[in-house]
Amino acid sequence: MDPEQMQGLVVLLERELDTVVTPRDAADFRELIAEASKRTGTARMRALRRILSDGRVQRWVHKHAHRPPSRDVYKAREGDRPARFLMAECPAAVPVGETFSLDVSIGPHSGTAEQVRPFAVPPGGAEVELTVQTSPRRRVQPSRSNVASMFVPDEQVAVTTKIELLATAEGICDLIIRAYVGGTLVQSLSIDVHVRADGPVTGTARQQAAIAAFVHDAQGLALEIATDDTGYFLRVFSGHAEKREGRCRLDQSLHGFVLGELGKLAQANNARADASAQFRQTANLGRRLWDHLVPDELRRDLLDALGRTDTLTVLGDSQEFPWELLCPEVSDDSPFIVQRIPLMRVAGAVLPAGRLSVGRAAYVLPSNPPTNAEAELAAVRNVLKHCSQNLGTYRTYKPLQSLVNDKRTYDLLHIAAHNEKSTDAWDRIPLADLGFTPYDVNENKDLANTGRPLVFFNACNTSGSPINTQKDSWAGAFLQAGAGAFVGTNWAVRSSTASRFAEAFYEALIAPSATLGTASLAARSATKDGHDPTWLAYAVYGSAQSKLTESS
Repeated sequence: MDPEQMQGLVVLLERELDTVVTPRDAADFRELIAEASKRTGTARMRALRRILSDGRVQRWVHKHAHRPPSRDVYKAREGDRPARFLMAECPAAVPVGETFSLDVSIGPHSGTAEQVRPFAVPPGGAEVELTVQTSPRRRVQPSRSNVASMFVPDEQVAVTTKIELLATAEGICDLIIRAYVGGTLVQSLSIDVHVRADGPVTGTARQQAAIAAFVHDAQGLALEIATDDTGYFLRVFSGHAEKREGRCRLDQSLHGFVLGELGKLAQANNARADASAQFRQTANLGRRLWDHLVPDELRRDLLDALGRTDTLTVLGDSQEFPWELLCPEVSDDSPFIVQRIPLMRVAGAVLPAGRLSVGRAAYVLPSNPPTNAEAELAAVRNVLKHCSQNLGTYRTYKPLQSLVNDKRTYDLLHIAAHNEKSTDAWDRIPLADLGFTPYDVNENKDLANTGRPLVFFNACNTSGSPINTQKDSWAGAFLQAGAGAFVGTNWAVRSSTASRFAEAFYEALIAPSATLGTASLAARSATKDGHDPTWLAYAVYGSAQSKLTESS
């Protein structure tokens, strides 16, 4: 236990001393605590250890460390203490072969920082699980484990933990740190490390991110997919189950086969085939994915957690896999997870927006649009006519490039276009003059003064890509540029169904008390078709609890 953790426990102990020891001994302990606070370095450590070594205190520590987390949602209130921050620090540059420490802490910010709304920790504190993901993973790897935990007290003290990492190959490596409470992702951030061929460890890299609302939602469930030098593994974070992890069998050939089959089903118009039989065939593909993506040792716990949750969030690597197709059972009319609860995605280190808007809407339509694209835009504009200002339809490169890179000018971007894919070129939207690619969307590392727009790219194959090429995907490009949410597709979709999905999505989103999660469920339900799996193709990146602002 490091000094910060010991100090955090002593702060809590002082508040509860009268229930731990006799009143006379409590007075003696308070004198020891006061003396320890005046010391520094090893002298302070010795004083803290002396306080915590008493048998009665050790029993309190053991009970406190194993206190079950609160199952209630605890939200910030008027008068709560100022915001705390997730903070990370490590060397800025390290040589290949060097082991170095990533220090992660949660606590009050010690320097100047923008004021944010109050933040609260449940009375008695909260257990926080931390993970570290490296990209590209071959440059930095965990020397032991890239998972850590810390207890955050409700007192305003900083707690810190160290994660040991090994530099293995030259280049810039992005470390993504995520913090979970139960099944809720409460914050994430990224920090860059430069791995060099030789030379000393130099400099210090620091990053911080405010935790604006520390909410422990016992109903949340998160699946984090990560990688190391031996392959992929999946972690389960839940307010109802222990954190568990297991190896995934991510077969790229199966991935290609499944997407190919789904694309054929979406494009086919086989009136002679029985709709229920085709629905079952799609469910069988989803069951095959479940068997390969979910490790054997996690299935029972995951199924139990799915039965208790109202939201599933998939994070991390392997965004190219169609997680929306996951189907644990094929025995009823609602076998897919996305028929029962919203399945949301989070990519990279940018936390989804809590609030969205459709107040200023822009549209993209190329010179040779897909079938039904013009009718789709007309329908969407009609749905939004009473709550949205129409910024116009963009058809050429320069106006579109200017728009998407100024997040303050629009709240919603709806793209109804072909997405041209190639094995040797970037994806592109074929505009009237030039092709528009993900690399035309500029990355934005400072989101403080920008809007967080909703982007809906309604075309074939517009969602994910492997983490090492995240910027090559439309989802990755817009999210790293600051989009608050992104809706795209995992495979080739039928244009008529895609148009109906978009219309149903916006109708549900602008309804009173609607959220991004409920809108996704409503759109899937409205377009469910046994002949056509398009309703399953949509990937929604964002927070299921995101709502429209009142101005929308």
